[in-house]
Amino acid sequence: MPSFNGKLQVENRYLYTNLSQCSFEWKLAVLPAINDAATKPVITASGKPSIALAPGEKGWMSLQLPSLWSNNDVLYLTAYDPWQKEIFTWSWALKLPAAIALQNMALQNKPAATNAKIETSEEDSSFVVKLNDIRYYFAASSGCLSKVVNNQSAISLSGGPLVAGIKHTLKELKHYQQGDLYIVEPVYEGETMLRVKWIFAVNKPVKLEYSYAQKGAADFMGISFNYPEEKITGLKWMGRGPYRVWKNRLKGQQFGVWEKKYNNAVTGESWNYPEFKGYHAEIYWAVIETKESSFKIYNESDGMFLQVLKPLKTAGAVNDNTSPPFPDGNIGLMNAIPPMGTKFQAADKLGPQSQKNMQLNYAPVSGSLWFDFSPPRKGY
Repeated sequence: MPSFNGKLQVENRYLYTNLSQCSFEWKLAVLPAINDAATKPVITASGKPSIALAPGEKGWMSLQLPSLWSNNDVLYLTAYDPWQKEIFTWSWALKLPAAIALQNMALQNKPAATNAKIETSEEDSSFVVKLNDIRYYFAASSGCLSKVVNNQSAISLSGGPLVAGIKHTLKELKHYQQGDLYIVEPVYEGETMLRVKWIFAVNKPVKLEYSYAQKGAADFMGISFNYPEEKITGLKWMGRGPYRVWKNRLKGQQFGVWEKKYNNAVTGESWNYPEFKGYHAEIYWAVIETKESSFKIYNESDGMFLQVLKPLKTAGAVNDNTSPPFPDGNIGLMNAIPPMGTKFQAADKLGPQSQKNMQLNYAPVSGSLWFDFSPPRKGY
């Protein structure tokens, strides 16, 4: 919220209660960094604003935040009813994803290797880039990442990035030096545009820049990869949580740092909540915890969803209303996700928020991601 002025618009939807009878409390907090073991926010300041609004009225509440409020990561506002019972807590991220990504990568404190260099080779129908003791394999047949190997283990991330739900074929796998950088640039052809660049630099995680176009109505929009489900043990992320979301069920999640272990819960059939599989909102960074070497993803774009695996269909369901579609890949960075229906109604019968996604004028969608495949440091 870079342009936030410390005021929030409030509407009183009570029938008989003035908001002066309610109470409010804001909190500013700093969130743990990606390498921290903790997940709880650290509260740095708080206050209790007030406002008097008759039922049905709208107005502005001044929070009177401290001058250095923007140094924090998140703002929470809690409303209490006249009996001091919590009504709801709202939360807003105070920094853009790109700023958080750079901040966390700077905290890695990796010493600059004076003799570090980028090496390339061809191996078993793959083009290989070696950098910072990590080898990246790109399939010559598809241009996709096929695996990564660090000095701890292989990492089975593969099959991407591809545009979710759209087929492209490799025309050429370009790779070249560009100053101090090395670029791997698969060139694709298909019914829509897809551009991909992997950017390698000494002593930095690898950066992925991409853009794609979407034509017609789509259940989802984004890029996807594959990773073996049986090797995933957990997920830690900065974003909205702890529950998954759907296009028409976005509200209610708080912004923060969250962590959960793998489970195969099916809503209503098992009770291991929050469910692990699904879409997660407003992703800033994520750690995919695995039986191999866990890896980190940093996102630089607003409004991104993280797809982790695919939920099972309810065993007793006689339709697909509550089983929204998922991409072929099982790790996805999505710009748009599908809605959820009900037991008796398909999603498209539930209103404007439950329709398929459209990219107006076929305008390209662009994104930037950083992938850190370094093994965890001692003590983490």
